[in-house]
Amino acid sequence: MVIVIVIAEFAEFAEFADTAPAAVPYAESVARRGRAVAVDLLAATQRPTQKAMGGGALRSQMSVRICLRVRERRDVDLILDKGMLSAGWHAHTIDAPGKFYVLADGHNQPRRARAYLVTDDDVRETAARYADQRPDLDPLSRDAIDQQPLAIDPPKTASDPEQILLTAAASESVSINQSGRMRA
Repeated sequence: MVIVIVIAEFAEFAEFADTAPAAVPYAESVARRGRAVAVDLLAATQRPTQKAMGGGALRSQMSVRICLRVRERRDVDLILDKGMLSAGWHAHTIDAPGKFYVLADGHNQPRRARAYLVTDDDVRETAARYADQRPDLDPLSRDAIDQQPLAIDPPKTASDPEQILLTAAASESVSINQSGRMRA
């Protein structure tokens, strides 16, 4: 099981650093240590700013960057990295919906990419079309279907949200109450 924490409107999240100073350090910790326990952090924003994108530990952990069309030329360097605009990566001129640039570990320049709108009807039709072509499972996978995963007990208190988050990857008994606090 993988836990994906999505921070939509990351720019607004970063602005909370003044009013909720623990938020950004927790996000940095998740970004830094979460991968080891199958916790991924996805940060998205429509308003990239220097403050939001930062230059600290959190930004350094953003190993995959996706840049769709942006309004301002300066946003290219904020998202992809310094020098990308002058190197010719003009995300402000992307000419069609679904086109974007991806910059990932192991690459020193972005790659052009394209995504297509896939509707729920498209998914249903494709699943129905190929349902009879599903391959047989190998014996090990077939045996694993009936096995229960190993449980790792989460901390008994919510006093250490980082610890709860890191152990939650192997447990489904962690929840968030109405006030936004994690509890085991």
